[in-house]
Amino acid sequence: MDELRVVLDTDFINRITSYEDGDPQGLFCRIFHTLRKKPVVHQYVAEHELTHNSVAKALMQSRFLEVIPYSAFLKDELAWELYEKNVRDMHNKLLGFRIDMGKSVFAELRPEDDITARHAQMSFGEIHSILMAVELGIPLFYSNDADAKVVASRYPRGRLKVLNLEAVSEQLDVDSSEVLL
Repeated sequence: MDELRVVLDTDFINRITSYEDGDPQGLFCRIFHTLRKKPVVHQYVAEHELTHNSVAKALMQSRFLEVIPYSAFLKDELAWELYEKNVRDMHNKLLGFRIDMGKSVFAELRPEDDITARHAQMSFGEIHSILMAVELGIPLFYSNDADAKVVASRYPRGRLKVLNLEAVSEQLDVDSSEVLL
């Protein structure tokens, strides 16, 4: 298990970096220094979901927020095939859950859809991030997306813990409504 790193999703990063009463980049760094965690994001999230977040881009450029490329955990053709199957399976599971719960739904993945391309509003960032976390043995995923827990439930209990900003702020012993919103 890689207990030093934590995988972050877009919504989590956007909430912290939207801090307007001071230095959002400094706040981001202080949070992870205090937690003693190295924040990481999946290549898909960096390339498709954080493109308009200048603070996140600066954090990635400074390498404080590490971008994990596909090549770090998908070493051969068989690994890629399994990964693509898992992305599609998780997407379908999430789509079924949303239908069952009466929530808004997104388009199904077609066989010709490229899973590394932009698929807005389909929880792709969460799916990619969760698969990467499990593959690399990173037990923590910080996400403010409610669907993340549904997607993460595909794995045995205890293998991946999903925490939102409020839960993380409790670990910091601060009120998230005062400091992080």
